[in-house]
Amino acid sequence: LSVSYEKVADVHLSQGDLPGALSEFEVARTILQRLAAKDLTSDEWQFALWVIDNSVGDVRLEQGDLARALEEYRAGLVIMEKLAAKDPADTRSQRRLALSYDRIGAVLLDQGDLSSALREYRASLAIGEKLAALDPANTDWLSDLSFSYQQVGDVMLKQRDRVEALGKYRAALAIRQRLVAKDPINSDWQRDLSVTHNKVGNVFEEQGDRVGALREFRASLTIRQALAAKDWTNDGSQRDLSVSHTAVGDMLLAQGDLSGALAEYRANLSVRKKLAVKDPTHTGRQNFVAVSHGKVGDVLLKQGNLAGALEEYRASLAITEKLTAEDPANADWSKAATEMRRKVATCCGPRRD
Repeated sequence: LSVSYEKVADVHLSQGDLPGALSEFEVARTILQRLAAKDLTSDEWQFALWVIDNSVGDVRLEQGDLARALEEYRAGLVIMEKLAAKDPADTRSQRRLALSYDRIGAVLLDQGDLSSALREYRASLAIGEKLAALDPANTDWLSDLSFSYQQVGDVMLKQRDRVEALGKYRAALAIRQRLVAKDPINSDWQRDLSVTHNKVGNVFEEQGDRVGALREFRASLTIRQALAAKDWTNDGSQRDLSVSHTAVGDMLLAQGDLSGALAEYRANLSVRKKLAVKDPTHTGRQNFVAVSHGKVGDVLLKQGNLAGALEEYRASLAITEKLTAEDPANADWSKAATEMRRKVATCCGPRRD
């Protein structure tokens, strides 16, 4: 019976009805709690409760209720810690335990509690390292381990520990390169690898190593170009591609390569325009087009091409003013419109030779 309620909850989720899903999950949990109370030795009921706790936590998280999501995930953790302790050799329970640590770490990170998030991620990493050592050929466990290294690196970077963060990212990078070498057509692994290249590049950028950063960003771009070419209808791949073009462009601009930066920004603009055309009502996509026009304009201005810069700034301003008119309370769009008016005025003003 509890399974039926869970299925109904899943339907509510697919429809975006979070309160409805939550209500069904709660009914299912009540049933499972009664069953578990009748048979305290049943691992099956305990596992089912762990699943429900996580499901309720996921809904709470989507509702923005971090405190209650954390409460649910911690309840699930207590259950899985007991199950894993009963049979330490059960790799499935160990992997599920790592997932519980990951969920808790993610919420703590969202709450800004970096030290606690790092503790949870390290607990997950310790399990991942043990599992990978048991079977180095298990690609699922290797993939899990790469995510754990990356998560720990993310927190360390937020703590400004760039050296340690870089070490963790490189560990993730090495694993993901191995996975891609085993299965070059696995698009998910290819994307994961591109993400890690970006993260390594971000650390290099923060350290002032523009050459190293550019190398990593270009490695990511190469992967994303191939993924986008496989399926031009995949919006996610297109967004990734635009991000990489921008990252490479930013590094080239920082190095003074205006022509190179302009080429990347224009490539980014082309992708953003296509995405915006596919969904004209998506304000976020429209905003990205406006930002992209602005970046192209900035480079043209540096090159002394006032007419070209003005054209880009006006295109950006037209979009931004439309967005602001639709949502006057959006401070970011209002600020962007004001800045773009200033840039248009600069291009239209008297030249000073």
